[in-house]
Amino acid sequence: MITHKHIHALCSFCGIFHPQSCKSFCIERCLQHTHTHTHTHTHTLTFQTWSFEFLSTMKISLEISVSLLTTLLATGICLQCERCESATRSCSGPLQTCKEPQSACLTLTVETRVGKTRKVATYKGCTKLEYCPPGPFTITTAPEERIRGNSECCCQDHCNKGALRLPLLSEPNQRWCPPRNLRGSTCTIDDKVFCHGREIYCIYLSGYAAAGSKNETFVRRGCGTQHICTDKLGISGIPGLFLETLMKADCTQANEIDDSDFIELSRN
Repeated sequence: MITHKHIHALCSFCGIFHPQSCKSFCIERCLQHTHTHTHTHTHTLTFQTWSFEFLSTMKISLEISVSLLTTLLATGICLQCERCESATRSCSGPLQTCKEPQSACLTLTVETRVGKTRKVATYKGCTKLEYCPPGPFTITTAPEERIRGNSECCCQDHCNKGALRLPLLSEPNQRWCPPRNLRGSTCTIDDKVFCHGREIYCIYLSGYAAAGSKNETFVRRGCGTQHICTDKLGISGIPGLFLETLMKADCTQANEIDDSDFIELSRN
């Protein structure tokens, strides 16, 4: 026999998804029940039929809701990301509503050190999932030229707030790579680049970068960590703020230093 307890339990469960429609549905079925049915057997059949109709309706409604939610998440509709850029290790700005096919929020921070000069850039905004670069990483391109960076992609509203932690600049690790950062189309530099910390790969990366209205080519050669050791070519970054296109990449194991290298290594 249907009781108020039964109705309340089923309506409470449905109300998680559609409170108003559930309330109307329960009231309608309750009135039908009390108006015509008096026998226990009939009550049982009515409750079974009502339960089947109720659960079937709820299942269809839930399937539609899940399908719609999945579509929204997949296309990036309604996702909001903080958008900003700065010459520091952090920045904050207004929320940007992502447009299809952008479905992730990206934070990217890169620091370049040449001698005592340090340059930092941070970018935040909406991007495609395939534009999310690997991180964290460090690169040594010469004894006094080092690059470190970190990136993070996430898929929830305003999930890219705050700053990223950059990897530490560690001590030499008894490995080396040929030669340092190349500028121009030709180079005959023969000196070795000594690796640091977790830099156990010799990397070669070339391509071009676009930051705002500035476009420049780059060639980086030296020691690198695992996340920068890649053969995946393509675009990474945030459309409209910073995009880097990797056209060529090569990665091999770094060489171990021998006795003759210790003197040179101690000078660095």
